[in-house]
Formats: sequence, C-alpha cells, structure tokens
Amino acid sequence: MGKVRVLVKLSEDIEAKRVSMEAFTATQNNEPYHPDFTPQKELPGLDVDTAYNPIPLESVGRTPILAMSTPQEARTHVIRGEIDENRLEALTQIEGVSVFSDPQITHFSREACQGGPIGDVSDVRRRVNIAELERRNLDGQGVHIAICDTGINSDHLISKGLTPNIDTSIDWIPQGASRAHGNYEVGHGTMCAHAAMIAAPAATLIDCPLLRSRTRGRSAMEGLLSDAVGAYSFLVQQLTSGRINKLVVNNSWGMYRLEWDFRAGHPGRYADNPQHPFNLACATLGRAGADIYFASGNCGPSCPDGRCDINDSHSITGANAHPDVTTIAGVSTRNRLIGYSSQGPGITGMAIRKPNFASYTHYLGSEAYGLGSPDSGTSTACPVAAGLCAALRTSSKTEHLSPRDLARELKMDAITRSPQRRWNKRIGHGIYNAAGTAMRLDL
Repeated sequence: MGKVRVLVKLSEDIEAKRVSMEAFTATQNNEPYHPDFTPQKELPGLDVDTAYNPIPLESVGRTPILAMSTPQEARTHVIRGEIDENRLEALTQIEGVSVFSDPQITHFSREACQGGPIGDVSDVRRRVNIAELERRNLDGQGVHIAICDTGINSDHLISKGLTPNIDTSIDWIPQGASRAHGNYEVGHGTMCAHAAMIAAPAATLIDCPLLRSRTRGRSAMEGLLSDAVGAYSFLVQQLTSGRINKLVVNNSWGMYRLEWDFRAGHPGRYADNPQHPFNLACATLGRAGADIYFASGNCGPSCPDGRCDINDSHSITGANAHPDVTTIAGVSTRNRLIGYSSQGPGITGMAIRKPNFASYTHYLGSEAYGLGSPDSGTSTACPVAAGLCAALRTSSKTEHLSPRDLARELKMDAITRSPQRRWNKRIGHGIYNAAGTAMRLDL
C-alpha cells in the first residue's frame, strides 16, 4: 500500500507547544521562523513534516467550535506528515492522538466546453451597479482582502488600469514557497485579485499563496489542506491582535475528487466532517469577524471539469459547504447559469443550502491566461462577490453586522425569479446584489 498524507492532532505535547510558541512570537515580530520539530509523543510509522509549524487548537464543548488560542493556552496542536496506509489504523489508536485527512486542494478555474468570454468587465460593472457603490463611496477603503491562492502579480494588475495595494507587513507563505509579495507569475491568483478589485479598488490586498506549496508531490498550482490550516491560523492571529480590523477572505479552490480524501464514514474525513481541523478553522476565523468566501466548484452537471468524481447533486464539499462561509456559484453577464458551476445541495454532514449566491464569471477581464482568454470558473465568481462584500464593509454602518448577519441582509436583496425568494440548488438565494443592500440599509 502507498503512503497517505495526514493531519495529526496531539494532546499535551511539550515539543509541539514549545515550537508553536516560538513561531507565534516570530509572527508577532514579523520575523521568519523555520522550525525543526520532533514531537515528544511516540508516533510509530508517521513520517513527521518537521518544517511544519504545529498549529495551536482548542476544542470547545461538544459543538464544532474551535478557538485557535494562543500557544500558551493551547493543550492540543495539529501537525502533519505521511504514513503507510496499512499503519494508519494503529496510529488512530494511540491515546491523545486524532488523525485527519490532508487532501490535495487546487483552484477552480474553467474554460473548456464553455467557450470564449461572455461580455467583459464593463458588463460586470453594470450588472453589479458599481456606479451606485461609487456614489456611496463604497470602494473597499480600510478593508483587507486575503487572496488565498497562487500569488498575485501587481504589474499585471497595473497594466489593466488598477492600483493594487498589497500589505507586505502581513506575511505568510506555505512551506518551501518563495516570498514574492505581489511579484508571482501571472496566473490564477492575479485573476482573482483583478475580480475582487472590480468593486473594491481601494481595498488592501493580502497575498496569501497557499496553493504554492513545495511539499513533496505538489505542483505549483495546488497545495495541501494543511497549508490552508496554517494560513487560517495566521489570519486569526492578525484579526485578534488588531493588525487587521476588517477582513474578507477569498478562496477560489477546493477538492475535486472524493478519492483524495479518507473513505466515507472515517472519523478523520474532510468532505463531510465539521470536526476536521480546517472546517473548525473556518468556524474560528468566521467568528473572529472575517467574511469568508468560497467558490462552489466546477463540477456542474452540464460541463463538469474532467477531474470531478463527485455526484453532481452533492458536489459542494468540505469548507466550500461550511455554514460559516458564503459559497458562490457562477453566472454569465447574461444572468444565465454557467454549465460547470457546481450545484447544491451541499454534501450531507455540512450545510445543505449551498451555494448561497451566484455571481459573475466567464467574462473578458484580467486576461491572466493570455489575450482574449476569459476570467472563468467559479474561481472568478467568488472574488467578484468577495470584492462586493469588501465594498459594503467600507461603511461603518456594517461594523455591528457579523458575517452571518451581513449574509442574511444580502439574502434579502439577492436577484431571483422566485416570488417566494426560495433557495434553489443552482444559484442559492439568487444573484449577489450588494448595491441593493447598500441602498436598503442606506450605507
């Protein structure tokens, strides 16, 4: 049998606590930290990734709530590694050890059978009523948008008439990646940043290249879920320390194949398990005040990505179906559902009413993939909506609204043909209508 990648939660491990505390101090001082971690606890068969910072975790009660507390307070930590599949069961039997899957994750860009671009940025601006947002000075000023992706290329955004402001003091990269801060090659992350800046040109961007892991076996366009756990732990620290006051997090990625995960029914599975460390991390970051946006995926019934092996009626899985995130499907600038857009309901075990909204994709925008190429996939629809959220967060009148509160307000204004305003599996509650919410709430 082959090796499988795992996240391991350890209780009361002195070495994990020590390294976690050192890493936390370095982060607070904006200094690099390179651990050489060996757990105190014996973990037979586990090839520990010694360069991965142990992530402090604290489960609270019986519900899926997690406090990513300071390392001084934490009694449990998450580490990662590899183990032979036939030794996995023995590892789960060790007292004080819980084992979870660490699946591959990759972006949700899609062109293929949908063809060339449908409309352009001007059509998107008209559809989302940028003129009304501009009239109200809702442009993302004072809001951070974390582009959790493959990295941003500032020069390309400037060539498209934008003025990107990347906060280089907020510094997180996955293991083995280079620190480029807005100077990564043009690609998926640049496309996402361009989409977010349509509605929030004055927002401050955080370049969070979690899909650039150089861990063994990974390519430059994919990562591991453990990289996302590390990134979210870092973002929680930024919010709770006061370095960031308003945060929107864009995630145009996910898991295409259930075979990348543990088998159905395994207690450490990711796809349908609210207790998985990353799903708990989403709950923590959301309850710390971040508006978290996830793409629904590209496994729609009429034009699925070739990597999809997921039932097209339950193809929204894991954090993409988390109750504390806003999940975005894709429509064209003609307000028609894009064939590759994953449909709900969400996988059993997570939130059923997914996606939450639809937004615009498959238009001529950043041309990150070459002249004339569309900004495509639910990868694009997601940051268009995230940028609209950042625009609303510009207003001090939204400060009393939690992420769930703001999502509820947006639901009231979503554009839908249903007179009863019912959720449906294709576009959720309707097409995202931030300008309508701004007008109704007088932001």
